[in-house]
Amino acid sequence: MTLDQFLKQVGRGSAKKLAQAVGVPTSNVSMWRRGKQRPPADKCKLIEQATLGAVTRKELRPDIFE
Repeated sequence: MTLDQFLKQVGRGSAKKLAQAVGVPTSNVSMWRRGKQRPPADKCKLIEQATLGAVTRKELRPDIFE
């Protein structure tokens, strides 16, 4: 599942909650979900944990995690 799909599925306020869980501004999550920027490797693991594995680090950064 993509980050955008996950956030749409979870609903309103989910981007803000994810940003808080990962320790970044909401604007970062917005850029990641739209593909304007890729999350750093260390944040990918936190995103995977915060989404309970719905969004994996491999989906976020296949160039790093095989």
